[in-house]
Amino acid sequence: MILNPRRWPFVVKVPASVALLMLIASVVVSAQVLSRLSETQARHLEALSGSYLDGVSSSLIPHLLRDDTWEVFDNLERAKALYRSLKVQGTIVTRPNRSIVASTDPARFPTEDMLPSSFGASSPAADAPWPDVVIVRRDLSFQDRPLGTIWAMIDTQHLASERRSVLWTLAGTNAVLTLILAAGGWFVVWRMLKPLRGLNARLEAGTSGKLTPFSSVEIGDPTREFGRLYAGYNAMAQAVAEREALTLKSAEEKRLASLGRLSSVIAHEINNPLGGLINAVDTIKRHGDTPSIRAVSVGLLERGLNGIREVVETTLAVYRPDRNRRDLKASDLDDLRLLVEGAAKRRQVDLEWQSDPGDLSGLPSGAVRQIILNLVLNGIEASPVGSKVIFSARTSDRALLISVGDQGGGMPPELQAALQGQTETTTSVPGIGLSVVRALVAELAGEISILSQRSEGTTVQVVLPRSPSAEIANVA
Repeated sequence: MILNPRRWPFVVKVPASVALLMLIASVVVSAQVLSRLSETQARHLEALSGSYLDGVSSSLIPHLLRDDTWEVFDNLERAKALYRSLKVQGTIVTRPNRSIVASTDPARFPTEDMLPSSFGASSPAADAPWPDVVIVRRDLSFQDRPLGTIWAMIDTQHLASERRSVLWTLAGTNAVLTLILAAGGWFVVWRMLKPLRGLNARLEAGTSGKLTPFSSVEIGDPTREFGRLYAGYNAMAQAVAEREALTLKSAEEKRLASLGRLSSVIAHEINNPLGGLINAVDTIKRHGDTPSIRAVSVGLLERGLNGIREVVETTLAVYRPDRNRRDLKASDLDDLRLLVEGAAKRRQVDLEWQSDPGDLSGLPSGAVRQIILNLVLNGIEASPVGSKVIFSARTSDRALLISVGDQGGGMPPELQAALQGQTETTTSVPGIGLSVVRALVAELAGEISILSQRSEGTTVQVVLPRSPSAEIANVA
């Protein structure tokens, strides 16, 4: 993390960037200064060496014409004393054939010896490191007659020392300025980010609790950048608080609405078989002296009460996952027919019941009875007087196929959506029953299809797969 600049905090990135830019600028400026200094030194050396050679050459020409070695040597010694500031290390005068006439260092360059051809190969250059000694030369001639050459060896160590001194001065100054600017940049950025640190602390505290707004003293001038930022945070905190309050209120309303729907479902599902039970009680009152009729009515009462008990158990299934389940039987379908015939007669609707289911194992009695009862009662409620409701149930190798058709005006789109699980419904009794049908079919991994036309009525088809281990987990 320390070696990765991307992970550095902002208060470190800015000073580091300032220091880096300062370093780059110092390198560029130092290079330019040293380059200009070298050029200046080269021009100054060239001017001094030219002045020295001019002075020496004018006094040597008469002696070279006479080939007077001692006078040449004497002039060289006098010129050396006159040009002390040039730091001439030695001077050699040669003939055109490079034989030495005289030199200020006879031990190294004796008179009449030949000057090596490699001597004088070095020359001052402004764009290259200077050698300790620079050799300059001047060819001498008289009336286009070559007389020889003057070679001067000039010490340049003081120039290199001057450049090193300038370099260290620049490096030290730039280092001090870089540190000062980096520290100043860190302090300025740290002060600038102080409001952001306060905002970040509020946001971090808000992750585990309530967002605390800034006071007017903390906001300061609301027209400045951080003032507007704090004001925006306060608006966000207020919006979050209002949203939380609305969420709590909505959750409470949904809880109450859920309780209301659950109460309506239970009342509706218990009220459905009560009509048939009341009919059975009336039958016993009128024809109770007939054993066969009494036996049928008592059996209907018993099965109807068991059906009510199953409704309650199914409604509370989510709280009783270990309950016992009874498979659907053909007699359950017969009981349903007896239960809904009374409602069909009251509505003056013909009921056509086609039930040849076959093997019903693996299908829960309570859930299937509720599905059929709700679909048939909704069909009866939707059918006009004198129309017909057709119920059919048959089994295949793997599923029970249920079909309920009516001749009403078609199922409204919102009820179709509720039955197919596309939306919740809060309509009256038929809609509540359809929501229960949808939940039960979903829990049994079944499928619902609807064919509804305004002039031809509605047909609802349900396919329930058989599974011996099927259980109803939730019907609310």
